[in-house]
Amino acid sequence: IDIDDLLIHADHPKVVGIGETGLDYFHDSSNAHAQLDSFLTHIDAARKSKLPVVIHSRNADDDMAFILEREIKNSSFNGVLHCFTGSMALAEKAIELGLYISISGIVVNFLSAWLIIFFVININGISEPSLEISTVGSSINEKSESPSEIAGLMPGDTIYEFNGVKVQNWNELVNLIEMNPSESVEIKLIRNENIIITNTILENRTINNEEQGYLGISPKIINKELSLIESFIYTTQTEYYMTIAAVEGIFTLLSPSNIATLLGTYSGGNIPDEVRPLSPLGLAQAGSQIAAYGYTNFFSLLAFVNVFLAVFNAIPLIPLDGGRVLMSIIEGITGKKVPEKSLYPIALVVVGVFIFIGITAFYLDLTNPINL
Repeated sequence: IDIDDLLIHADHPKVVGIGETGLDYFHDSSNAHAQLDSFLTHIDAARKSKLPVVIHSRNADDDMAFILEREIKNSSFNGVLHCFTGSMALAEKAIELGLYISISGIVVNFLSAWLIIFFVININGISEPSLEISTVGSSINEKSESPSEIAGLMPGDTIYEFNGVKVQNWNELVNLIEMNPSESVEIKLIRNENIIITNTILENRTINNEEQGYLGISPKIINKELSLIESFIYTTQTEYYMTIAAVEGIFTLLSPSNIATLLGTYSGGNIPDEVRPLSPLGLAQAGSQIAAYGYTNFFSLLAFVNVFLAVFNAIPLIPLDGGRVLMSIIEGITGKKVPEKSLYPIALVVVGVFIFIGITAFYLDLTNPINL
């Protein structure tokens, strides 16, 4: 690599760094001298162009630490160890020398989501649904009255027992309702400090091919402040549930049946909101609608987007990061390099599916904007 060529390209206004360059002894260290010559040329170009150098280091911690220390003492330069997977000693040496360290996008996305959730919880507390009724809904089976209206339920009522089972929170109540589609149920509630017992027949609705009961009420939302330890635990639990939801969503999105459903987009088929992909345009549309209900909901969406990106990027398929990790594990176990050409067909199929989903997402967001 000629330094003059590097400097010519570095002079372009859109160029923000030099590299990626460095040392990689994972597969073969026999060409270490050639790698070192290239690395030093890039470092020299970084010095002269005043641009940071993007450094790659793999299985070369000792040599990398020695070279960085020697070269920076000789004439300083700025840089970052990209997608760092080295030792703590190399990390400490790099920081001591004034360099930066970057970690993979998967970790950054998970960490960003955790920090967003933690920030929102500490500023705003958490919103929890209570057993007090906020609103009474209408029928979903095209009847004149919903089950809640037939039961005479009213905003301000507090349900404490459902079909003989005392309920402690809203989630327990929802589970009991969903378990009894089309069933006659008894509801005990408190209204103005008086106990009232009433009965109704739940309506039936189908969600994900499963029949569930429907009563037709929404809860009053209460705000609860958490201690620092409680915030830490709640944040971690929330990100865990977001991760599970993201995994389920990706399995649904990439399932053959859903791909077939998305193909129907171009023949006039109806695509349910719960299975359609969102482009950046769709995310902006959804974000603006969610933001109308407060910044808490908006930041929750932002956290989930980060979790979704992390999970998506962790899919063990080339060319995603998860695929590269899988290849590294296979190479580490077998001691043999996986031929890159053998991965091209897989990468082509994966990229093709992603392009199709991306184009379909933009098409749906333009022709049928999502309405939350």
